[in-house]
Amino acid sequence: MKIYYHPASTTSRPIMLFAAESGIQADFQVVDLFTGEHYKPPYEAINPNRLVPVLEDGDFRLTESSAILKYLADSIDSPAYPKDLRQRARINERMDWTNTQICRDFAYGSSIRRSFRRTSARATRCRAPRCSGARSARRAG
Repeated sequence: MKIYYHPASTTSRPIMLFAAESGIQADFQVVDLFTGEHYKPPYEAINPNRLVPVLEDGDFRLTESSAILKYLADSIDSPAYPKDLRQRARINERMDWTNTQICRDFAYGSSIRRSFRRTSARATRCRAPRCSGARSARRAG
C-alpha cells in the first residue's frame, strides 16, 4: 500500500496519524507541493485532480481523505469506524461536516481572505454563521 501525501497538507495529516496509531504498514511518498510536483505529468497520471492525499492499494486508488480514512479503518476492522449502521452514520456525518463546513469557513475562507487583503472589506468578512454580520453579508449578495 502506498500513500501519496505532503506533511503540510491538512487533509493528509489525519491519514498519517491514523496509519501510525493503528500500525498500518504503508509506503508514504511525499509529493512536494511547494515545488509544484503535483502539477507535473507523473503525479497527474496518479491523480488527475492534482491533489493529495492518494492511496494506492494494488491497482485500486482513492483520492479523497475521508474515503481513504474509511477504507483504512475498514481494512483493519478498526473500532474507530464502527460496523453499527447508526454509529457509522454519525461518524460519516461528522467527517462530512469537517470537510464541507469547517474547512470551507475557516481553513479555506480565512487563508484565502488573508492572501487577498486588497479586496473590499465586505469580501473579507467572515461568512460563517457564528460570525457577526454573516447573515446580512449573505443577504446583501
